[in-house]
Amino acid sequence: MAEYERRAGGNINLSEFTYVVTKILLPETKAWADEIPGERDEFWKRQELTDRLGEEEAVDLHMRELQDEYYGK
Repeated sequence: MAEYERRAGGNINLSEFTYVVTKILLPETKAWADEIPGERDEFWKRQELTDRLGEEEAVDLHMRELQDEYYGK
């Protein structure tokens, strides 16, 4: 789901499939699947930012946020 949304550049929203994560029971797969909603949220936040600011400004802002998170403010 998340990969298809990324490949479509945010032109497809497949949120109706998010419930599938709750059905995964195998611990190894569940640990991996639990990461997907967070990654998906980040993707959609960047999409909204890109729509508001433009691609280059959104990338710059995202990089600054990542650096702030890593190095601290």
